[in-house]
Amino acid sequence: MTPNSAAKRRVLAIGLLIVLALGTTYIPVTFAQAQSRTVFSAWASQEPTMDGKIDDSEWASAYKVTFISKYGESTIYVMNDAKNLYFALKIRDTNLADVIGQFDQVVIDFHLPDDGLVYGQGDDLIGCAPPRSFDDSNNLGQDRFSADRQIDGECAVTRIGDHNHFELKHPFNSGDQQDMALGAEGTAAVRFVIFDEGRVADVYPKTTDARNPNTATWAGLKIASPPGLGVSNPLLIGLAAVVVVGWLGWVILMVRQRGKKAEKPQQ
Repeated sequence: MTPNSAAKRRVLAIGLLIVLALGTTYIPVTFAQAQSRTVFSAWASQEPTMDGKIDDSEWASAYKVTFISKYGESTIYVMNDAKNLYFALKIRDTNLADVIGQFDQVVIDFHLPDDGLVYGQGDDLIGCAPPRSFDDSNNLGQDRFSADRQIDGECAVTRIGDHNHFELKHPFNSGDQQDMALGAEGTAAVRFVIFDEGRVADVYPKTTDARNPNTATWAGLKIASPPGLGVSNPLLIGLAAVVVVGWLGWVILMVRQRGKKAEKPQQ
């Protein structure tokens, strides 16, 4: 084995140790997790059809939370792709009320960023009532709201078995000044308000209520990146470390060898 090959093996061994260390000690901890809050974040493996029928295969990659609502076990699904946020709510209910003024509906409130401050002017909300009535509004402050001039999104509601199925789609950065504007890995606080025959029946998370503006008691939302492409992916960090350490080792080796040649006396 030549001196050069031995040195190269030592460099690669050091890089491998760094990869192993990163892979075994990488524990991502966010502020929201530290506070024991639900943080919805999942990449959509496929775009769900907005037909009001929550298909398990379409929502398989979603972040799911099950909770006990007014009439029993209900589930919230959240995910995103490169453009849109997708929400589905499977709410146990006795019927699907679609009478004007007495709708069964959902409203989703957003506060950007997820900083624990109060819900207020400039924040965003969307809603859905049967069969396809999509609401896209903004918070004017002092409990006043206004429908956006440009409606960005769609929804659908149907009843299947003992549950009402709500599906909603909303871009997270449409360019509309009255909408939310989130980039990659952007964060927001989120609250789900569930109406039964025109009245508030439930709120998720259970740590808040429909009129509490303190977003520190809401759930969190984080725009997910495609699997394997996140900047915090430990494998990518490890590979980058191998490249950097290997390059530095090679440079140091070359400098030392040139120095030794320069010191060697002429015959």
